[in-house]
Amino acid sequence: MELRHHRVVIDRPDGRRRRRARPVGCSVLVVTALLLAGSAVPAAADTGGSATGYVQLPQDGLRSISANPPGFDYDSCYGIDGGQAQATVEIPNGICQGPYPNNASEPITIVNGAASADILVEATEFDPSDGSTPWTLCVPDGPGTPPGPLCDASGGGGYFPGTDQAWLQLTNAPGGYWDYHGDQTTVSTTPSCDEAFDLFVLGQAGACVAAGGQAQEETPFFRAPQSSTDQSPVFSNTITWIAAPPGS
Repeated sequence: MELRHHRVVIDRPDGRRRRRARPVGCSVLVVTALLLAGSAVPAAADTGGSATGYVQLPQDGLRSISANPPGFDYDSCYGIDGGQAQATVEIPNGICQGPYPNNASEPITIVNGAASADILVEATEFDPSDGSTPWTLCVPDGPGTPPGPLCDASGGGGYFPGTDQAWLQLTNAPGGYWDYHGDQTTVSTTPSCDEAFDLFVLGQAGACVAAGGQAQEETPFFRAPQSSTDQSPVFSNTITWIAAPPGS
């Protein structure tokens, strides 16, 4: 009989735990009900924040410029004093030019956009294909040349490029370098006036103002170094034209 008595006593706490568990379950349901009821109430609209920006275009319109084709070869090369044309550069101080109007099915054509602009031009140095020593752009000694290191070939009088140097020019003469009836513009790594866009008589120096839509065919040519440290089989450079506000 005592054993049964102890079993009865042991069972009571379990009954109490089961009875206490009910209110906990109810409270969870209540909380859930409150949450559900709360979600049914529409939240106040958040209008957020905004800002409006304005930009003013130039009074004379947006400037743009294009160059076609986007790539070319300096494939008409000559010795230091001319001679027979060849496909590869001659060192020392040979001359190579790109396509020119009288000898090319697709000469380089620069077209100004709809707005008038000053046409500036700059170029990179001649980089070798192995990424080693480039040919630095130098400028000949004389008036009207853009900023840049002076060409310093020994005995060249500041005209011929020295070791690892090259000078680069543009001409709008139909016959390219050997046609002396055009404007010639020396090009450096600093933007400067492209005198092919001068709105003056061909062959006369002037400004570099281009009218809207004005197009110009140009021939790039360079004089090679006196000697080259790098012996890569290919060198390349990039010429960039810029349409700037008139008077800049």
